[in-house]
Amino acid sequence: MMFAMTIWDYVKRHHVGLLALVLILTGGTAYAASSAAHLPKNSVASKQVKNGSLQGKDLKDGTVASADVANGSLTGADVADGGLTGADLADGSVAGADLAPGAVADTRIILVSDEVGGDAATVFSDPAIGTITLTCTGVKGFTVTGSLASTATPGSVHVMGTDVADTNPIGAQTFSNTTPGGSGGNALYATTDTVLGQGLVFFDTATRRLSFRWNSTIAPCVLRGELVITRKPA
Repeated sequence: MMFAMTIWDYVKRHHVGLLALVLILTGGTAYAASSAAHLPKNSVASKQVKNGSLQGKDLKDGTVASADVANGSLTGADVADGGLTGADLADGSVAGADLAPGAVADTRIILVSDEVGGDAATVFSDPAIGTITLTCTGVKGFTVTGSLASTATPGSVHVMGTDVADTNPIGAQTFSNTTPGGSGGNALYATTDTVLGQGLVFFDTATRRLSFRWNSTIAPCVLRGELVITRKPA
């Protein structure tokens, strides 16, 4: 009885080791009991990690650099609003095609002159909008013409002008065509006796809007002003 109790006491004290011995002798694998499992540093490589198993919270801040990200793998949805500033973009890396339609207006400063008897001077021309021209007709006479392109229909063009020397309206014309692919047409401001002229040319087409605020305060046959083009959302 004493001998039996001694064996039983031994088994109870060494049951973990005896179990491991049994597993080894029978071809099994023994694991030492531990309160926590610890892997050696740098013992886990990419091939040991299941695709999609790691999340942002599993990565230490600042551990992923540009070299770790494949070209073209990130989209706007991966960048937090306000996460990028101008300092994060290379000079010249953003073109017009990278901006949403209408995000930034195309603004130009215009200075155009014409001579009496010469061909009309082109102020602006774009097949998606139309053409603006200046024609000098005399010492105090000139014509500003807005021509809506047929490729810009449906659309409209409005031209107006006034002589600020006596604040009297001189005239205004509008041409519009609501038929897609329809014929284009002209609207113009014509004067023979304007001292200080100013006015507006406005195009409204299917894809763009253009406004040109002009003045002839330098001389009747010299036109200057600001031209602004905005794209309409698709």
